[in-house]
Amino acid sequence: MHFSHVLFPFDDSPRCLQTELFVKHLIDTTGARLTLLNVIGNPNAQYPSNFAFLIPPKDTEKMLASSEN
Repeated sequence: MHFSHVLFPFDDSPRCLQTELFVKHLIDTTGARLTLLNVIGNPNAQYPSNFAFLIPPKDTEKMLASSEN
């Protein structure tokens, strides 16, 4: 099977940590492009309720620009 692009959603769970080596092997053997997606299941469960989970617009622009390499 040939892959040209692999999307790997990563949530820092034990399952993802175990899958990491498989994904690396898949990328190395097929030459596919890799996109990592950092997933947070429920931000309110990981951050205090008084914490605003927002990315300032200027940082969003920077993140988008650096991801298009």
